[in-house]
Amino acid sequence: NSISMAYALAFIALLTSGPEGAVLVNLVSAFVHAVYPKRRPWFKVLFNVGALTIAGIVSGFVYLAAGGAVPASDLVGDIGPALLAGLAYFLLNSTTVSLAMSLSTGQRFLAVWNANHRWLLLHYLALAVIGIAMATVFRTSGLAGMLIFSPVLAMPWIAAKMYVKKTREVQQRNVQL
Repeated sequence: NSISMAYALAFIALLTSGPEGAVLVNLVSAFVHAVYPKRRPWFKVLFNVGALTIAGIVSGFVYLAAGGAVPASDLVGDIGPALLAGLAYFLLNSTTVSLAMSLSTGQRFLAVWNANHRWLLLHYLALAVIGIAMATVFRTSGLAGMLIFSPVLAMPWIAAKMYVKKTREVQQRNVQL
């Protein structure tokens, strides 16, 4: 299980360019993940391309259907549609990945989802809020403003990485005991 900044970048692309932007960023992300940090089997690459494409398209249409503007133009007015789109993205991504993990390991789907993805909901929603803020900054201040604001984007990612690392350490100690 890896935690990626790709969702945040895809979400910002969704808010600035629409569903097409999210799909494009997700495709680039899937192909980078195919070879970095190690080469993945073709069927995993194909799965990632499909799952990320669907998540980008559906979350984009949820955002638009909920009244979100492209490009995002109103931080307050677009926050509701952004949160709904973030929720849709989370549900699609976590469900497809959990289903694949469940089928490949023989574990129950709900057990896999609870152990690996349930806790990421707040991560996705926080990144949706940061994404709408960054899209608004981009619209008002351009690339320079977005670059100045970009360190904020890394904070949920760092927090999630630390949580995963600490959880693995506790699991290893439990095994040793």
